[in-house]
Amino acid sequence: MCGLWASLGLEVPRAVLDAVSHRGPDDEGWARFDLPLGPLVLGVKRLSIIDLSSRGHQPMQRDAGRLTIIFNGEIYNYLDLRRELQALGQIFVSESDTEVLLAAYDVWGDDCLRRLNGMFAFVIYDAGRQRLFAARDRFGVKPLYYHEQKGGICFASEIKQFTFLPGFRAYLDRQAAFDFLTGGYSDVGAGTALESVRQLRGGEFLVLPLERQSWSTMQPRVWYAPPPPGSVSMTIDEAASWFTDLLRDAVRLRLRADVPVGFCLSGGLDSSSIVSVAAESHNNTRAAPMSFSACYDDVVADERHFIDAVVRQTGSPNHRTFPQPDDIEELSKLLAWIHDGPLSSTSFIAQWHVFKLAKSHGVKVMLDGQGADETLAGYHSMFAFHQAELLRAGRILRLGTELLAQRRRHGATLMRQLGALAAAALPMPMTRVLRGLARRPVLPTWMARRGWDGIDVGHRTVDRAWTVEVENSPKGLGAMSVLMTRAVSLPMLLRAEDRNSMAHSVEARLPFLDFRLVDLALGLGGRHKIVDGETKVLLRRAMAGILPEEVRTRQDKIGFATPEAAWFSSPLKLWLADKARATARRFPDLIDEQRLSPLVERLAVSDDARAALWRIASFGDWMERFAVDIR
Repeated sequence: MCGLWASLGLEVPRAVLDAVSHRGPDDEGWARFDLPLGPLVLGVKRLSIIDLSSRGHQPMQRDAGRLTIIFNGEIYNYLDLRRELQALGQIFVSESDTEVLLAAYDVWGDDCLRRLNGMFAFVIYDAGRQRLFAARDRFGVKPLYYHEQKGGICFASEIKQFTFLPGFRAYLDRQAAFDFLTGGYSDVGAGTALESVRQLRGGEFLVLPLERQSWSTMQPRVWYAPPPPGSVSMTIDEAASWFTDLLRDAVRLRLRADVPVGFCLSGGLDSSSIVSVAAESHNNTRAAPMSFSACYDDVVADERHFIDAVVRQTGSPNHRTFPQPDDIEELSKLLAWIHDGPLSSTSFIAQWHVFKLAKSHGVKVMLDGQGADETLAGYHSMFAFHQAELLRAGRILRLGTELLAQRRRHGATLMRQLGALAAAALPMPMTRVLRGLARRPVLPTWMARRGWDGIDVGHRTVDRAWTVEVENSPKGLGAMSVLMTRAVSLPMLLRAEDRNSMAHSVEARLPFLDFRLVDLALGLGGRHKIVDGETKVLLRRAMAGILPEEVRTRQDKIGFATPEAAWFSSPLKLWLADKARATARRFPDLIDEQRLSPLVERLAVSDDARAALWRIASFGDWMERFAVDIR
């Protein structure tokens, strides 16, 4: 795992790389090539995970400098690829996956991407073909941002690196700001919260020819797209058996490392499954890897009962951190810098503590459960889309059964369910027509109207993402799984996972985002995901006999939450209100300070009020820390 920098046509200070020293404290490299278009600079801060020797140093070259690579991530199937390439006559001098990746590009060109099972972001200087080749893994686990300015273009692992460029100005992308402040959305598309910074999305690559300066016309190309929902058809037993085998292999591959490996363990279905699957391979001669958990004295957010069940069964030594309200006050500004943006939830602060705890125990690689909720329908908001599929198929009796089951298992009233179902069942084109006929929606009362002129406040973030990701698909559970994976939920969580882990020089690996598992889950569409009001049925079936039953059959979903209601109702109430008001005073064109009072008054009783005030406060921290201007 590493921090990267690449730039062409610009004179840049070493600070652009030093800004991400936390991503790679073990080694560093900096190379400059003088080209007709100006200097090409490639820099790396290396976190050594595979082949800890100097042979894994980057930038890494091949064939006397014909190819040069900077690489962040892991190629989990690198040993298989290495054997295949050796059979084709390739010779290797290191044990690193970086050398395998560079050889794969040399032999197979752009098509090498489809052979990779891993998480990665890399840039290759191909002197022979006179081009730069930049690519990101299928789901965007590892970040890669780019920024153009007069005379040049540059790539980086974190947005903060651009702020060290001479002449860089951070201007707010107001649409992104609106989406975050009103709904907590971020990382929905290729844009970022800054106007001039974009990102390669998951499954994209970019080619920059070096014989002419025409970067403004270069567009990312898609090299991976998930299978269409419903393109995979099999029984639940077949799917569960296949899923179990694939998850076992995904965990096995992600346990490969030349450094200590541990686990994030929340007590939820996903992380518990990973720990339990990994425990199958343990024997009396090898100790179970350590696991790390965030716990609370507040029973609303505490999951120690389920953590204990997993620990008893697997024997994993478990270490625990207890985030406190004071941590929020202490870390809010720091994490706005670390995350390259405002935080939508305090849960990311708890996650920061888990990785800090892992580092203190010498663990350098952590396996975590991100991705399962999106691909396997773990969010309760997805019930309505499952029910919409049943309605569209004319399965009325089954629909009635599901409505009753959801009320029985989760306490959702029939009226509330029917309202959500009505919204989910409308085809997207009809939804857009009805919104166009309706009166233009007003801004939230606490937003200052003058600052949002020209912003699309009526076309919701999810609707815009739907248009891009699943335009031709009817609303349903399968399409929603694709949307959550590609745009709405997972990209934001991946950014948080990357920043929180790398802040402590720890590499996070995500078995549920092995592309074979994702292709199976998304290809199944709505099948085998929600049955009788129960979420993630495929995973529950696949984990039978592997996961402790009390975890496998639990129906509540905490979602790695903190006790926000208790924290913001008492010890942090005044602090949060003051922070939000301070943001309004600094940015009066965006936030109306006088109209924040109703939110403050409802802090103790309203989740929506707490969420809005937190987003405003965190937004202010980020704007101040990055010196963001508004125009």
